[in-house]
Parts: sequence; structure tokens; C-alpha cells
Amino acid sequence: MLDLNSHTKTKQLAAVERNGYSIGYIKDPSERIQLAAIRQSGLLIQHIKNPSEKVQLAATKQNGYSIKFIQNPSEKVQLAATKQNGYSIKFIQNPSERVQLATVKRFGWSIQYIHAPSERIQLEAVKQDIDSIQLIKDPCQAVKDLDTNTEAEQLAIAKRNGNNIQYIKDQSERVQLAAVKERDWSIQYIKNPSEKVQLAAVQKDGYNIQYIKDPSERVQLAAVTEDGYSIKFIQNPSEKVQLVAVRKYGNSIQYIKNPYERVQLAAVREDGWSVGYIKNPSEKVQLAAVKGGGYYIKYIRNPSERVQLVAVRKYGYSIQHIKDPSEKVQLVAVRKYRLSIKYIRDPSERIQLEAVKQDVDSIQWIKNPCQAVKDYILVHNIMTE
Repeated sequence: MLDLNSHTKTKQLAAVERNGYSIGYIKDPSERIQLAAIRQSGLLIQHIKNPSEKVQLAATKQNGYSIKFIQNPSEKVQLAATKQNGYSIKFIQNPSERVQLATVKRFGWSIQYIHAPSERIQLEAVKQDIDSIQLIKDPCQAVKDLDTNTEAEQLAIAKRNGNNIQYIKDQSERVQLAAVKERDWSIQYIKNPSEKVQLAAVQKDGYNIQYIKDPSERVQLAAVTEDGYSIKFIQNPSEKVQLVAVRKYGNSIQYIKNPYERVQLAAVREDGWSVGYIKNPSEKVQLAAVKGGGYYIKYIRNPSERVQLVAVRKYGYSIQHIKDPSEKVQLVAVRKYRLSIKYIRDPSERIQLEAVKQDVDSIQWIKNPCQAVKDYILVHNIMTE
């Protein structure tokens, strides 16, 4: 273990100048040695017992965070720390108003680390950085009354952070537009926004329609055009709105109560999976779904034989999703894909024969093959020898 205590002050100083962390191995280092270490990193003050104010000042000027390791720092030291780094005020217990003021004048956002700031401190913080108003719990009335600003000032505030609109009274449409263009979801803080403002918000993100009371069909259409799933926030959407939504995302039909058949058809044509979200789809809708992919029959309850036939013609393996398919359906399936017989329970002699005629190897998927199939395989093997 390094031991510098037996060394002369000169050698100790040289050691510290080479590596500031060496001060941790010196008992009662002189102020000169302490300062040599601090010049490398203010945080090294944590290794110094009872540093003088001069050393404390040197440390906080080098790194404001070093105040974290100083017990009962003077106001002068506190000011030096917060001047170097506004975050350092969070390590100061009960900073004086003078320290608070000096800090927020340079770093408005630092008010978040000040407990119960006075009106004067709050005003100085928002004057330095209007966004800091969001960091104040229970802002005073003077801070809330930003409506005294001119429209030009309000525009500047809204353009910096759209959410600041919540602190501005009597906003003009121009200010509202500036807010939603900067941060589209800030529309939730605007009472009775005009249609123009509503459109600006939903055109950026359709989900913003959830913050709009009684949106017009025009606004609804803009919302679902941007994001079809935003229809879940629209009460009683018209057929026109429903169509735009499902043509964007077929699965958005899950958010529509009692969709028109025309809407159902548009949904399954865009995405066959969406048939699973439709209660009692008509045969027409079912057919449209399986024409897009036979495996979509998986999401249809009690499909008609006609629908089943279309599904297996499209994709033979889809028979695995059909409960008790008719022999006619089974036959079409094995002719389309010979191995689909593996999904047929207790296939008839006719189905078994059709499968092995397609491919003799398919016999491995038949449990208890009938005699006719065994005879067929035997003849086939003799003829191919």
C-alpha cells in the first residue's frame, strides 16, 4: 500500500502533482498540497478532512459537484459551486435566497431542485427559461399570468415548447398553431381549439384526436388517414371514416362497433387477420378473407363448406383449422397439398388413396391405412423395382 507520510513535503507535493489521487495517502496534507490536488479535480476534496474555505472555493470553481463533499459550505462557496454548475444546488441544504437567485438567473431549470421557491425566484427562473415553469410545483399567480405578454412574446414561448400553451391565457389561433406545430399533443391544453388547430394536431399524429371534443368528420378523416388505429377514440364514426381507417389498417376494425358490411370487406381485403375481430361475418366477408389467404379460416367460426373449399384451394394445409371438414373439402385439400392428410382425422378410403396417389410417402401420415392403400403401395413398389 502506498505510504507518503514518511516523505518530505516536497516529495508529497511532487507525488500529488503527478497524480492528484495520491492525496488520499497523505495524512494532514498542507494547504499547498491540497490545492495541487484540487487543481486536477475538484472532486478530490472528498479525500481532504476539514478543507479551508480557500480550498473549498478552488474545488467548487473547478467542479461545482464537489460541494457534495463539503460540510456546511459558506454562502461564498455555494455561489461559486452554482455558478460553475447549476445542478450543484441540489446538494446544498437550505440555500439562501441570494444563492437561489444567482442560480436560477443562470440556469432557470435549476428551480426544480429548490424547495418551495419564492415568487421572486420563480419569476427569475421563467424569465431566464420559460420552459422551467413546468418544473415548478404550484407556480404562483404572477407566473401563471403569462397572458400579459404580447402575442409576439406568446409565440416565442409556444415555439420553444408547445406545452407552455397551458400557461398562456387568451391564446390567439396563431399562438395555438405555433404550439401544436412544435409539440402536437399540446392540443390537450387548448380549450375549444378551432378546426384549423385540430387539423394541425391530428395531421401530425392521429392519436391526438383523443384530446378533441366532438371533432368534425373532416378532423376525424384527417386523424384516421394519419393513423387508422386512432378510430378507437372516435364515437360513432361515419361509414366514410370507418372505410378510411380500415383501408389504412384492417385490424383497426376491432375498435368499430357494428361495422358496415362494406367496411368489413375493406378490412379483410387489407388484412385477412382482421376477420377475427368481426362478430358473425357474412359468407361474403368470410370468402373475401380466405381469398386473401386460406389460413385466415382459422379466425372464422363455423365457416360454410363453400368458404372451406376456397380456403383449402388457396392453401391445403388450412384444413388443420377446419373442424370436421366434409369429404369433399378433404379431397380438395389432399389434391392441393398431399401432406395435408396429416391433419385429417380418420380419413376415408377414398381420401387415403388420393393422398398416396399424390405421393406414396404420405402413407406415413395415415394411422391404420386401409387394405386398399396397402395394396396400392405394394403394387407401386413392385412396379418401381
